[in-house]
Amino acid sequence: MRILQIAPPWFRVPPESYGGIELMASVLADGLARAGHEVTLVASGGSRTEARLVSVFNEPPTAELGNAFIEAAHVLAGYLEAGSYDVVHDHNDVVGTALGAVCLSTPVIHSLHYGLTEDRLRLYRSVSGHSHLVAISHHQAGRLPPEVRLAGVVYNGIPIDRYPFREEKEDFLLFVGRANREKGPEVAVEVAGRLGKPLFMVIKVNEPYEVVYWKDRRRASRVRLNVSAETSGVSAYSTSTVPSKPSTAAHAVRTACPVPRRSFCTTVGWGATAATTASMSSPTTTTMRS
Repeated sequence: MRILQIAPPWFRVPPESYGGIELMASVLADGLARAGHEVTLVASGGSRTEARLVSVFNEPPTAELGNAFIEAAHVLAGYLEAGSYDVVHDHNDVVGTALGAVCLSTPVIHSLHYGLTEDRLRLYRSVSGHSHLVAISHHQAGRLPPEVRLAGVVYNGIPIDRYPFREEKEDFLLFVGRANREKGPEVAVEVAGRLGKPLFMVIKVNEPYEVVYWKDRRRASRVRLNVSAETSGVSAYSTSTVPSKPSTAAHAVRTACPVPRRSFCTTVGWGATAATTASMSSPTTTTMRS
């Protein structure tokens, strides 16, 4: 089968750090190519893939994340060649959703990687029935209005060899995600507090709405964090109740889920010994990803 995969343009495939969608696109493209299919991947320059690579930009336009003109030029490069393929699988946001709905030459699968905002739900209603919308979880599918027709639910694949099972575990909780309402880092803090367990957090705080959300939650929280280390834009915080081997915990997180450049690695402790609040990084980009 001839398959066209269209990854977002913002980061290399596979990603060097942040980039969950890019990781999924990489796993799919390489896996399908190994299975004997003829796969083309539209992704930014510098990407590595076992498929045929098509790039509009020599370097990922990360600083322009969310720029509709850049996304359009990137996605359009794939759809202009859609007639040469048996199926198109699009992983992009608004522009990809719209172009996929008017692609008449080839069936289009569109994975719903992004948050279900009111604007996106309006768009999904418009394209429903014109492309094959696929939810990435049953929970997400249950949140869609009935007029949005789904082709099915397909969970993101996990290369399990990268996540080896470890029977002996350290006694701490872990949160990995962006600072926003949908990810709910404050819920992780509340749960850890109720259980009285240390919490290790890897939090992306980069786009302006993430910075505002994180600052607001920090002001409302009784938890205070102490800066213990900072390297390559990643801040590691700790308190007196950190896991017994915090360096091991940090290494495990970086191995399982590479840390984004402007993020926070933080452990949260409880009680009067927690140290002073740490400072925030400045935002550099302006769009929302799930």
